[in-house]
Amino acid sequence: MKAITIEKGKVAFYSSLSADTLVVNGVLKVNGTLKVQRLLGRGIVDARRLEAESVDLRTGFIREVEIGGGAFGELYATICKARGTLCVKNFVQALEVSAKRLVVNRSNIGSCTAQEVVSLRRYLPNKLLSGLKRLLTAPFRRLAKLGRKKTAAKKQPVSFPQAVAPNSEPDNELVSAILEALREKGYTVSRIQKEAQPVQELAA
Repeated sequence: MKAITIEKGKVAFYSSLSADTLVVNGVLKVNGTLKVQRLLGRGIVDARRLEAESVDLRTGFIREVEIGGGAFGELYATICKARGTLCVKNFVQALEVSAKRLVVNRSNIGSCTAQEVVSLRRYLPNKLLSGLKRLLTAPFRRLAKLGRKKTAAKKQPVSFPQAVAPNSEPDNELVSAILEALREKGYTVSRIQKEAQPVQELAA
């Protein structure tokens, strides 16, 4: 037994093939039986029969599948048997599927025998999308928080005048700045209402 790797962009043809570990990132065509312990890769496997203990493959066009368990991105088969969990992330088409646990997104299956069937289409919106939303928006929340800190750090303290010349008119902008600074320090600023002066009647 041996390890074989088919690189991306390569196409390999075999009448039959056996290996401990097979990594297919290109295209593999097997006219007979493909027998491996582990089948991995982001490529395409086209075979008459697959016998494997574990699978993690993007696309399989396989007439007969008999595995211990594993995952496919897409699987097109006639008969598919898994002793453990069979997961097909995107689409599976088969006449007959049997597995201890079947996890599928979209499917076109003639007959299915499984102790448990899990639909990814129902599971993703309820469980994963809320987590993905928090994950995707986390950087924006951190940037907003950092921006608020930088804005607060850039604020310069307001300098108050030493003295105001007598009989000078008050500067409205200066008064507004002083009031704003007092509010930021926690002071409450209120206007003082002037009491009405009694009108004295002059004696005639």
